[in-house]
Amino acid sequence: MSNSKAEIILGKILQATMISGYNHATVLQALALQSFLYKKGYKCVLLVRKRANLHRDIRFGKLLVLATRAILHPIIFKKIFLSYKLALISGISDKSKEYFNNFISTNLSLEQVTYLQAKTKAYSSEVIATICGSDQIWKGDDLYLDPLYFLRFAPNFKKIAFAPSFGIKTIPNYNLKAIKKRLDGFQFLSARENEGVEIIKQVTGRDDAQQVCDPVFLLNAKEWEEFACADLINGKYILAYFLDKPVKNFGLMIDALKKKQPDLKIVGLGPGVNSKEVDFYQKDAGPEHFLSLISRAEYVITDSYHGSAFSIIFEKQFLALPRNYGAASNQSSRLLSMLTMLNCKENYMDYEPKEIPILNYNIANELKEKMVHYSKEYLINSILGVIKYGKH
Repeated sequence: MSNSKAEIILGKILQATMISGYNHATVLQALALQSFLYKKGYKCVLLVRKRANLHRDIRFGKLLVLATRAILHPIIFKKIFLSYKLALISGISDKSKEYFNNFISTNLSLEQVTYLQAKTKAYSSEVIATICGSDQIWKGDDLYLDPLYFLRFAPNFKKIAFAPSFGIKTIPNYNLKAIKKRLDGFQFLSARENEGVEIIKQVTGRDDAQQVCDPVFLLNAKEWEEFACADLINGKYILAYFLDKPVKNFGLMIDALKKKQPDLKIVGLGPGVNSKEVDFYQKDAGPEHFLSLISRAEYVITDSYHGSAFSIIFEKQFLALPRNYGAASNQSSRLLSMLTMLNCKENYMDYEPKEIPILNYNIANELKEKMVHYSKEYLINSILGVIKYGKH
């Protein structure tokens, strides 16, 4: 990662978050945190488990834990297994994998490490802080709670949580004790959703947890444009970006939009889109194509949290539809939390709309700027707090 303005390195920070699964958003939220911190003078390095495939986390220790807990919680395991199986079946093109790998190697500062190596690095004087987040690294109903994402390898005073998500409103009983143990000792705690802040308070008894924005909001539209590729589509279009098969009202939404602007093409992106139902389907796509397609769209319709988030960043008119989670647990609360915070809740449609909403970005941008400013202050003050504590 290069930035001519950031010549003085104030310290090295270790980052722990997921970038596996060939998911555009997971890569971009990791990049956003690194880019923001680099411009502030910090060198941020993402730690990834050393394994054969960067995008598939298959390790003996993890499988052993899953097998043990599957015996104790067979119904929960079945739901999780079906969810992962569906994700694997959806597939991704070899060209897309190539795009992802090139984007990551070009733009992310990354080190593949064993858990012991991560611990050695975290305890060294060179590292001033460790940060985990964002996205669902603390997924509350998972049978495997990865110690890397809870910074278990780091000394307590260096631990900062920035915008992790639990993905659910309440923690099931089978994970309460384990999550409490993993949260104890954090120097600074935050969550992306208000429900997450409440979970932290209930589980730990601490009332200092803060709600902060998703890392993708740390960069503005102009900064994100630097990572986007050139135009992919000739002419104006509606982008349909879906991670799962759209709910039944998808067709109604498209028809309503087409009636208003019949000259718009329908461009599809994501594993949930049926290529036969759109005018053009972007089969091969890395993070740079995702950014380009959203930033140039006239309208976005999506079931994705980050599809909505980037629509807001690029000030696009958009509709957020309920995601068809299938066997997985419903995680709509995280999307509704963001939309409510930014006064965009009317853009969430779980029914046939009488009128397609027009988002007033004067109000949304004012709320977004306040949220982003507060989140940046929390992040920098947390780092400074950790440094100050380390000097005593």
